[in-house]
Amino acid sequence: TSLYSTALLLKKNFTFGELAVVAQAITLLAVELWVITVKKFRLVKIPSLNHHFPSDITIFQIALILGMFLIGIILSPLLVHSRNLAQRPAWKSKRKRVFQNNGRKWTSFALLPEFMHLAFSVALSAFIFLEYLRYFAVYPLGKNIHIFLSEFLDNRDSGPCILSHLYLLVGCAACIWMQGTSILANISGILTLGLGDAMASIIGKRYGRRRWPGTSKTIEGSIAFIIFHLLGAFAVTRLWPRNNLLPGIEEWLYYTLAVSITAFLEAVSYQNDNLMIPLFMWTLTCLLI
Repeated sequence: TSLYSTALLLKKNFTFGELAVVAQAITLLAVELWVITVKKFRLVKIPSLNHHFPSDITIFQIALILGMFLIGIILSPLLVHSRNLAQRPAWKSKRKRVFQNNGRKWTSFALLPEFMHLAFSVALSAFIFLEYLRYFAVYPLGKNIHIFLSEFLDNRDSGPCILSHLYLLVGCAACIWMQGTSILANISGILTLGLGDAMASIIGKRYGRRRWPGTSKTIEGSIAFIIFHLLGAFAVTRLWPRNNLLPGIEEWLYYTLAVSITAFLEAVSYQNDNLMIPLFMWTLTCLLI
């Protein structure tokens, strides 16, 4: 069944030998899952299973890999719909082309929380694993990872663990994981760190002249934070297909206020802004719009 299904779904992707290996791997994982499930819930009495004790890493591997397939099965209606839309020939009527593009756009955005949620979860797991390798100096990667990450340390990474890159990932991911009240709340981390904070650093270092009292941050950098954050938010709302959920003029004024307060906090805070600023922005966005 595994061999036939893989060959049917992924035509021309494998040679026969590669196909046999992939099908065998899927079969082994599926059988191991069945064995663990039967033993856990005592569905069938099989004496030989009493001596089978899978390791924790095996259970994790099964959950991760087969979980990916399960997610694909659950999302299959949307995935098939998205592929069908993408394969339709371009329609001659301009009005029809606009409708078709809106359909593709809606499907893409409908899938976006699910996929980003999953991607951030897997990435965080990978980062934590790499921190294990670095902290415990696991040969041969631990030393090289430590040397690479040491290039990006600042005074806030004074403990035994290097957390800035983890905070950057969590800052972007947490706003999606917590499922805010709007699309702008959910992407607060991406807009705040990917646009606002990044452009504040670039503009502040290149053009900054006036500094906030007691800090090295510049007022010009904070203005850049506000402008580019709002530009990114406006672009996202223009692409968002569900117009009934878009902010009105009053909500935009509140949102601008939230961005401005967040920019000020970014300038004067001594906390790790990769973690704190996105969460602060997410909270204000949920409260104000």
